[in-house]
Amino acid sequence: SQTLKNKYIVSMNADVGQTVVETSERSNKFIAYRINADYLLLNLGLLRSDTNILGDAYIDKGEFYYSSAASSLKEVLGGRSTLSDTMEKLSRQFVKYVSILRHMKNSDSNFFSFNYKLSKLEIKKLERTLTEELAIKKNSK
Repeated sequence: SQTLKNKYIVSMNADVGQTVVETSERSNKFIAYRINADYLLLNLGLLRSDTNILGDAYIDKGEFYYSSAASSLKEVLGGRSTLSDTMEKLSRQFVKYVSILRHMKNSDSNFFSFNYKLSKLEIKKLERTLTEELAIKKNSK
């Protein structure tokens, strides 16, 4: 649910593991790792304009989050599932998926190349608006 997403998402510089330690429900551990792994994948692959500067700084974190999501899900379900297998695949191939998304983003004829269609000012305004909206949602709880 959106409430759980807002509760468990952390910034790129933070560690979701600290948040997970505080939760007793195993299913919430899966959700926390999964949300943050997906966030890193999309942020590193599509959304950030400075990914060339960042390089692969957050690749290990994304791999770890997907691996932890898979492990947490196996604990909840008592074994493997299609979703846990998918999380493991995303963990093993995280750098590959980020590279594919970056390539798609940097291709000017591609839908994902919106960063070329929006000015830096427009992107900053969008980032600011999203940050403000997230803060409002977190404070309204």
